[in-house]
Amino acid sequence: MIPRALAIAVVLLALSGCATWSEWFESPIVESRPKIEGPVYGSGNGRSKVMHSCSKGPVLEQIWGPGRCRTAFTLSSGKLLPMEDLERELDDYLRSLDGFSSWPTTGDRDGPNRSPPCRFYLLSLQPTLVLVVPVPAGRAWRGSCSGSANRHTCISSKLLPEGYPYAELPKADGEVFWFAPGITRGLVPALTQDGRYRFPAHVANASLVRKDGQWAFSRE
Repeated sequence: MIPRALAIAVVLLALSGCATWSEWFESPIVESRPKIEGPVYGSGNGRSKVMHSCSKGPVLEQIWGPGRCRTAFTLSSGKLLPMEDLERELDDYLRSLDGFSSWPTTGDRDGPNRSPPCRFYLLSLQPTLVLVVPVPAGRAWRGSCSGSANRHTCISSKLLPEGYPYAELPKADGEVFWFAPGITRGLVPALTQDGRYRFPAHVANASLVRKDGQWAFSRE
């Protein structure tokens, strides 16, 4: 007897092959929504484009509903980085952190989510840099990706209920850390001098600056 979950997965895989996907096109999916820029990438402060490819054909629409779309970021090489690959890379790094297993969990329909003691902001691609901002003790955790409008500027996560925002940075009101999957281990303190932190040269020619009470990130 084939397990029910396995049988459903096989059927979905087979039916997915009966449908097609649109050519990749730039954000937004909905014309009434403003154009969204992706994270900083490569050298300089150029921003990647947010690209979409949406399902076509009645089969996928019956399974997932109309307008199911895949999302990717453009890279300096001209290639596309699928958002699900980036999500997997970031989530895997969080699992490797000391203390991850002690983060409180909250169950939902997709499984347990974590309520971490930090917020995570995607700074750039090539390499992937993430800013880590501790949440002060006693303050309720609330990410920057709440609501239907904000979720379009966040990388989704299977661990975090709020994901990884990439279109904004937080207030500069305390110590911060960072990490780069494949380069660093754990969380690296961003020790600022005169309100500025320069990332190690072997990671990226980039800096984090306190500006008008906010963090600002730039690459050279």
